[in-house]
Amino acid sequence: MSIKLARVVGALVFCGGIALLCVVFFSARALLGSPLPGITKNLSLGTEMSLFGARAALLFIMAFCGSSIAGRGAQLFQATFHGAVPPLLPPRPHHE
Repeated sequence: MSIKLARVVGALVFCGGIALLCVVFFSARALLGSPLPGITKNLSLGTEMSLFGARAALLFIMAFCGSSIAGRGAQLFQATFHGAVPPLLPPRPHHE
């Protein structure tokens, strides 16, 4: 992979990760700023809390993935200035 192509790919991956983080932040704002859609007053507190917990867990997973993608893009972009482009996948361990 050429250095210029690696820089472009690194910058694009970084921007994609930042875009995913923006989606997470706007989703969190919508989730925490309004009542859960479709919730009626007939549901128990436990049911409402479990629905909220599931959505909060989904937001956490999305944030983790977005920050991981952005970090990988920044790492790839930075590595192009040092002459070594890191592999996209970690090496497999040898089992003998």
